[in-house]
Amino acid sequence: MNKNFLRRVGHLFVALLAGAIMAAAGATEANAARQAQLEGKPAPALQLINWLNGDAVTLAELKGKVVVLDFWATWCRPCIADIPRNNALAEKYRDQGVVVLGVCHPMGMEKMDAVVLTKGMKYPTAQDSHGATTKAYAVESLPESYVIDRKGVLRAANCPRSRIERVIESLLKEP
Repeated sequence: MNKNFLRRVGHLFVALLAGAIMAAAGATEANAARQAQLEGKPAPALQLINWLNGDAVTLAELKGKVVVLDFWATWCRPCIADIPRNNALAEKYRDQGVVVLGVCHPMGMEKMDAVVLTKGMKYPTAQDSHGATTKAYAVESLPESYVIDRKGVLRAANCPRSRIERVIESLLKEP
């Protein structure tokens, strides 16, 4: 093959790759801005079905408690790896009025029951059957955690794992 042709194809590939990366970065920035706009406002309603490890609940029913929403998927290895940490978090703060809820992504949700059982998930989890809850919280990647205060206000969107306990501790100190 002609070296010029190969060079042009290579340049085209690099340009396409760079464009895709820039588009993804722009989407990520826009989503981060949307998540930031959600903070400090009433948390969007949960639109979930097929609850396991607990009865169906609404955020209105959980007012007075700190709520940690864990957005996860059955096919997501980091999500599965977080189950023991979330179990420990739920156990550690249960008596202090903290509730951890799993929100299972629509893709792969048919395997939720098996994953909950085989991986030992102990906190309530439910299916986001049409992705409405995922969309309302502007979830972009998995896993993601969101923390809601006792008044039902979203206080931490896409909260890093390393920060969740600090956020919970801070919210527990509030009246």
